[in-house]
Amino acid sequence: MVRNCTRIKKRIYLACEGGDVGTEGRYIYSLCQTYSCMLLYIRKDSLDPKSLADAAIDFAHRNAGLPKKSEIWIVFDNDFPEKARQAFELVKQYNNSRKRGEAFINIAFNSPVVETWGLLSCGLKNM
Repeated sequence: MVRNCTRIKKRIYLACEGGDVGTEGRYIYSLCQTYSCMLLYIRKDSLDPKSLADAAIDFAHRNAGLPKKSEIWIVFDNDFPEKARQAFELVKQYNNSRKRGEAFINIAFNSPVVETWGLLSCGLKNM
């Protein structure tokens, strides 16, 4: 479920496969435009899921005390199953042991690939 950010300007800090020019980055950018969220990229380059988790965790440690309406997200698909598993484990460990003021890290994961999100949402609109 996508939250309506129209009244509250939410800040989304994003690390995703393909960076800001890949499918995932463009998809999240489109959602943020629709719901008036502020999108800020943690990394603008392409990384595998484990490296995205490392980047998000490093960002969270360095930026304790983000503005109240902030969320950190990493977005990836199942191109690298072992690295995806490692990413889930790293984020789980971080979230379970994060210090006061450090943000929770969210994961958006799609299998097999993120392109199916667009196909599914188009199909749902036509039903």
